[in-house]
Amino acid sequence: MTAVAAPLSSRGPVRLRLPQKARSGLLVLAGLAVLLGAWIIAAGTVGASAKIIPQPWTVVHALFADGFYGQSLTGTWWEAIRGFFFGNVAAVVAGATCILWPRLRGFIMQLAAATYSAPAVAIGPILIVFVDPDTTKVVISALSVFFVSASGILLGLSSASASSLELIHAMGGNTLFGLRKVRLRFAVPAAAAGIALSAPGALLGAIVAEYLGGDSGIGVAMVQAQQAFEVPRTWALALLATLISAAGYIVVSLIARRFSFEMINNDAAVGRAAPRLKRYGWRRTGIPVGKVAAGVVIVCAVWYALIWALRLDSYLAKTPGDILAFLTVSEGAAEHRSIIFGALGITLRDALAGYLVGSAVAIVAAISIQFSTVIEAMFMPIAMTLRSIPLVALTPLVGLVFGRDLIGVAVLTATITFVPTLVNLTVGMKQMPRSAEDLLHAYGLGWRQAVAVRTMFALPSLVTSARIAIPGAILGAVLAEYLATATGLGHLIALSSANSDFSTLWAAVTVTTVLSVVFYALLSRLESAAVRRLSP
Repeated sequence: MTAVAAPLSSRGPVRLRLPQKARSGLLVLAGLAVLLGAWIIAAGTVGASAKIIPQPWTVVHALFADGFYGQSLTGTWWEAIRGFFFGNVAAVVAGATCILWPRLRGFIMQLAAATYSAPAVAIGPILIVFVDPDTTKVVISALSVFFVSASGILLGLSSASASSLELIHAMGGNTLFGLRKVRLRFAVPAAAAGIALSAPGALLGAIVAEYLGGDSGIGVAMVQAQQAFEVPRTWALALLATLISAAGYIVVSLIARRFSFEMINNDAAVGRAAPRLKRYGWRRTGIPVGKVAAGVVIVCAVWYALIWALRLDSYLAKTPGDILAFLTVSEGAAEHRSIIFGALGITLRDALAGYLVGSAVAIVAAISIQFSTVIEAMFMPIAMTLRSIPLVALTPLVGLVFGRDLIGVAVLTATITFVPTLVNLTVGMKQMPRSAEDLLHAYGLGWRQAVAVRTMFALPSLVTSARIAIPGAILGAVLAEYLATATGLGHLIALSSANSDFSTLWAAVTVTTVLSVVFYALLSRLESAAVRRLSP
């Protein structure tokens, strides 16, 4: 029998499909067009009377007409590059130390969380007393990088194939050999993601340091623009800082992609939580509490040693004992506690409001993305751009639009919370086991049940995002209070710094840092419990 081809007229309609990259690019452009349209509408309605939201073309004109941004950018960029380098070197050393000496892992990561949680606006005035302004800017930039990079590097080093490590051990290789030959290769994707995310943090740290003291840089230009109420210039500087941060993120991501490769893991227990020995009686709580206590003792010992070794003046540098006495037994201790913890209550209120709003919006967005690839392609790049906006650049804009009260601070902290929560939830929902997805289809369950099941499997991701978002929300609230409001710990830090009240300054920094580290430790335990509960 001879097969006869059907005439063209009898065939179905010919559908032209764009390549995946071209389609994704068009969707990203569509998302940017929606964002630009919303900006134009807001500038023509909400911001028209108050003149707080200029039109995009006005901002672009200011960007090119002012003509002084190049010099400001050069200084800030050089500070950020050095902070990025030193912060990531320290992160690599910390990650390798955690692998080579696992007992130090908890202490090192809590210390990293403390460096991330300590408000830069409070550290800056302390550092600038002991070192020159340029070194202060680099140190603050490096501290803004360290925790994010260390988290990604440690995650990558810990994801190595167990069978490969066991093979090296069986052949007589030690932990260092396994680190060099196996773990480093497996660590590339996660470590690259962490290092890329830290790039905007380096610029943020440099700008914050310039806010605190300097004669040039983007931070100084922002202060001058806000004091003169130059709204287009303020927006232009914020746009410039965002573009530079996004460029740093993209460049690091592309370099990492060039050196990354697909790792095939043949372990039978991929995705399964590591078995843990059950603890009974006092061991269940005694051992974790003992580790925390040991960490506190080590931190205090290092604190005392640094003050003694550097011969720091007791008027400027306060020891843990000085801070404890200031809050408990010194003259006026009750008043000191009232001031510190009263301001802390306001900061926690601001941070909690922003965290809840940002998380709620992120959950809705993550659920929407599960049912529409178009929404994901259009708006995920925009969401990642939000991560690149330096807080110092965003704060004055939020203050102009939403005011300098609870609403403005909550909007700022919601923006900080939104991105990590959205990214982690989106990944977590997509990692639902295939067997669970097959059951949903087999029983014909609706979208509500599908959302409920996906959300259940994404709970560890939600806790993981909270571990970063909650300290970030507290940090954002402190920064907003420092720059825009007259309440909270941020305002207290500004006053104590201006009045050289170093006891109050050190106490405020210590309370904020300890609280953030406590949240981090609690959420780490919740994350471990959630992973064990939902692991196959």
